[in-house]
Amino acid sequence: MLAQGGVTDIPGSTMSVNERLSRLRKYCRAWQNLEWTSHIRTPSGDDEGRLWVLYSGVWALQTASNKLSFSTLPSETRRLEGKQWNVDLDFSIYDFGLDPTPDLLVLLEEPDQ
Repeated sequence: MLAQGGVTDIPGSTMSVNERLSRLRKYCRAWQNLEWTSHIRTPSGDDEGRLWVLYSGVWALQTASNKLSFSTLPSETRRLEGKQWNVDLDFSIYDFGLDPTPDLLVLLEEPDQ
């Protein structure tokens, strides 16, 4: 069931085995039935061509030509709180990509006109 849920066991967890199993079952059932426990609204790119990426639970949005806004998506079942932060850059962004697992952010600078 761990592999089905895409999770691994954490032996040092403060939750009991029964509580972890119950949460895992709830998580797998929610994915199987596309049931969610809450709704959140995130800003999206507008018709000015702003960029956004959703990858591995992190929502990233270009909020200005040289600013990125990041949010981690919360999960009640997985006990994850949402977090938000911004990155100001000293150049205009042409495109970007990210992979939160190794803390990787790749930026392409807007070419000079």
